[in-house]
Order: sequence, then C-alpha cells, then structure tokens
Amino acid sequence: MKRWLPLLIAGLMLTGCANWPEEEGASAGNGGGWLNWSGPVVDSRDVARSSLLSWPSGPEGDEVDADFTPRVGQSAVVDAALAVKGRPYRLGANGPGAFDCSGLIQFAHREVGIDVPRTTSRQFREARPVQRDDMGPGDVIFFAVDGISISHVGLYAGDGRFLHAPSPGSTVSWASLDNGYWASRFAGVGRFR
Repeated sequence: MKRWLPLLIAGLMLTGCANWPEEEGASAGNGGGWLNWSGPVVDSRDVARSSLLSWPSGPEGDEVDADFTPRVGQSAVVDAALAVKGRPYRLGANGPGAFDCSGLIQFAHREVGIDVPRTTSRQFREARPVQRDDMGPGDVIFFAVDGISISHVGLYAGDGRFLHAPSPGSTVSWASLDNGYWASRFAGVGRFR
C-alpha cells in the first residue's frame, strides 16, 4: 500500500482544476450545447485512475503582464480577481489565501455579491451562454485542457487576456487567448452577471 501512496498523491495533485461531480448521476456538458464544447466535463476520479497521470505542459502565467493593464472599474469581478493576483494555486481552494481555477471564479463573483457554483463542471452547466464575439470583462472562459473534457476556467479581462489559477506550483496570473496553448483548448464563454 505504501508504494502506491506517492502515485495516488501525485495523481490527485495533477488533476488541477478537475472536479468531483456535485451530485450522483449529474450529466456532463452544459445541457444546451451553447459553448463550443460537446464533450464531457472531467471527473478527477477518472483522471486519477488513468495511467496517463501528467499535468499538460503549457504556458505558466504572467506572459502578458508587461503590456497589459486592465482599466480599474471596467468590471468589479475582474477588479476582485486582480486583488488576489499572485496568490498560490491549491487544489480545492477558493480564497482568499490560495485558489484553484473554479475557486478564483467563485471568489471574484462572491466579492461583488454574485452567487456562482464552486466547481468548473457546475460553472460550465449554469453559466449563461455568451458568443465569443460578445464576451466582455468579467465573463468566464472554459477550456478543455486535456482536449477531451471541460477542465479549466478563467476570468476574461478584455483585450484577449484572462486571469486564472493555472496549475499546481503556479499563482493566479495572466494568460492570453492569443497564445496557441490556450487558443487550441478554448471551449466557450459564459456569464454570471
């Protein structure tokens, strides 16, 4: 048993923003197909059981800090997320000291009085649909990091930039939708305000 413990711990850490289902028998997807994604919402128990226990390699944050500063007040939700930029990623955390991806989204919305579900899968199912051309600061952006299921969410800030809590060992940081890594994993946009 002891020899499997490190593998189990590594598997749980590597699931990133993967989610435990909120209720038994919850259906995957968003019910209406309003996003670009028709695949399943990830269940981290399946990932942990998989023999492919690796976190996808991708850009770490702060790739756009030097040339992007959102206007303060453009979106109260974005302002709330900016206030915690640089805080560490921790699976299952929803602030204020640490965050996972869906925890950051929930925290930023809660700070301005908007009730948002806790997990990426629930956020995906319950967000109001927004066409990519109509997205604005404060909208949530969903990604299929593994190319198979919705497993990551970020907060759009404008000009193609978003804030997110990317992965173990990282912090709440900027990323760009123009980056090939994120562009190829983009699944859709939703809104809670």
